[in-house]
This record gives sequence, structure tokens and C-alpha cells, in this order.
Amino acid sequence: MTQKFGYSDIIIDSSGTPQELDAPIDALLEKLGEDVGWLWLIGYLLPTVSLLSALWVLASRRFLKHKTRKSAANWVFAP
Repeated sequence: MTQKFGYSDIIIDSSGTPQELDAPIDALLEKLGEDVGWLWLIGYLLPTVSLLSALWVLASRRFLKHKTRKSAANWVFAP
């Protein structure tokens, strides 16, 4: 087991009671929150906004394509 410690970035001793484990877990979460900052928000929102933007473009192109077909069919071209 001690060989695996070299592969770990963070080690938490869980040999105590669940109540004793709360403090190290809280400290870990606080440290991770400071390290990540607002980066998680960008990682969460960017794919969502990109997907919604792509769907909007596809839907608007489809709508405009049908709209121009209908209006072009009603045009009369006189020489």
C-alpha cells in the first residue's frame, strides 16, 4: 500500500471514525476549490453554450431556408 502513495497527489488517512474524517475532507474540498477557482464554471458553461448556439444556427437556417423558398415561389419575374 505504501508504494501507491507515490502515485497520489493527495493522501487522506481514513483509519479514524467518520467524525474524524470530516475535518480532512473539508480541508481538501477547500483546497481544491481554491485551486480550481472559476475554471469549473467555464468548463461547465462553454459546452452548454456551444451546443445551444449550434442548435440555434441549425434551426434558424432551416427556418430561413423554408421562408425563402416560400417567398421565392410567390415572386413573378417580368422581362
